[in-house]
This record gives sequence, structure tokens and C-alpha cells, in this order.
Amino acid sequence: MVAKKDLEEIPWERMGVKLSTPARTIKMLRPVCPETISLDTGNAAPGCETKFTGAWWLKCIAKGHNPYFQAMEVQHKLPVIEEKDGRKFIVGYTEEVELVETPRTTQVPLGPRFNSGQLLEEKKFFHGYRYPHEMGFHDMCEFRNCYQAEPGIKTRYGLYCSEDEAKMITADARHMVLEVFIPEKRQEQIDAINIV
Repeated sequence: MVAKKDLEEIPWERMGVKLSTPARTIKMLRPVCPETISLDTGNAAPGCETKFTGAWWLKCIAKGHNPYFQAMEVQHKLPVIEEKDGRKFIVGYTEEVELVETPRTTQVPLGPRFNSGQLLEEKKFFHGYRYPHEMGFHDMCEFRNCYQAEPGIKTRYGLYCSEDEAKMITADARHMVLEVFIPEKRQEQIDAINIV
């Protein structure tokens, strides 16, 4: 059980969002045993996924591992400054590598085209995926590749951070065919979509 606390934002937002290819995806945290990946070599080693059967992620947590987070290397280039004759000069640089713990997020497509609409439940129960709010983070926009926290538009087809995203998913869910070759007609069709 995760202790109740203020929800945090995951530090990224939009990555290659294309309104022309709508897909509803639920952002989730995916477990990977930290013993599986070596930061030194980058090679995979046997982790809890191979050592345990069944709900391995629970046994991984019981061992003191944190499979829902990963250590990422962030490089900082710092100038070395020397003062000569009352003036400052950069004479070189030193590099520091900071290890930052970030959540392992992934997006799970939701809809009848993906495992008959059961993919989300399969990932949750058989693979240990968790919703961000279960791990202390805000839920995110449900448009593919958009990770905006606390989306402001709620429809029967999900949470979105823009009306255009909500309309495209609504059109997809209703199996609407939108004009491809005449942009003005396509925009008229999109403007007419009711997202309520």
C-alpha cells in the first residue's frame, strides 16, 4: 500500500503527439527488476522476473528492490574558472554524472483493436503495471505520446489536455471517417464533434 501524499508530476509532457493518428493510451508504471539491467555494462542479467514465478513484482518489492523506478544518468558539464588580472576565464570543464531516479512509464493502448479491449487488465494483473496515482503521481493525458499531468478535459472516452485530442479520440471511438484530402472539410467535421 502506497502512503497517501501529495501527487507529483512526472517531468516530461509531450513527445511526438500527432493528432492525425489518434489512439487512446493509458499511462502506467511498468515493473522491471533493477538487478536485470547493469548501469556499468548495460547488459541484462537475471533479475526477479526470472527468479520468481507468478506475481514476481511483489516478491521483488519484498526483497527491497524498487522495480517501478529507474536510475537515469544526467550529465552536467561544469566550467572551471580562473581569474587572471581581474578577469575571469574558462580554462576547462569538469563533468559530473548525477543519478536521478525516475518512474518507468509506458503507455498501454485501450480499445477493441488491442487484445479485444482487455490489454489494460492483462498488463495490470499479469504483468504488475500500476496506474500513476497508485504510485503517488498525477494521472496523465490519455492521448498517445502525451504525458501532460492533470489533463483538464474529461470525456466519456478519457482524460485529455486539449479539445483537439478529445475530439480525435471521440471520432475514433465512434468510428467516424474524417476527410483526408480536403483540409477545410476535415476541420468542419472536427469542429462538429461533440465531446460531451
